[in-house]
Amino acid sequence: YPAFRTGYDPGGALAPVRLAGDGLFEAVQLHEMDRLELHLPAGPRWHAALRFGDECRPLPIGSTFDNEGGIFYWQLGAGFLGRFDLEFTSGGTPPLVIPVDVVTRR
Repeated sequence: YPAFRTGYDPGGALAPVRLAGDGLFEAVQLHEMDRLELHLPAGPRWHAALRFGDECRPLPIGSTFDNEGGIFYWQLGAGFLGRFDLEFTSGGTPPLVIPVDVVTRR
């Protein structure tokens, strides 16, 4: 399963992205200006997109994706709020759609 960490500590522990049921993943919760590092399962080369309804769009501004290592990095900027569905595909396997919920700091 995919795993993630937030913040800037490269040695920080990875937390699993939890399953919500029916093959769907629970949303990863972030705040504005956070940093996300998302590790996909090892294997073949991955492709990444931002899922918006039935469309695949380019990844959000501030993000990069290492398709060979399967690692997605995202430094969120101000104004990124709401739900972002990240879609990762590889070969003939079903896509992994990982929702990210970005909320304001309180």
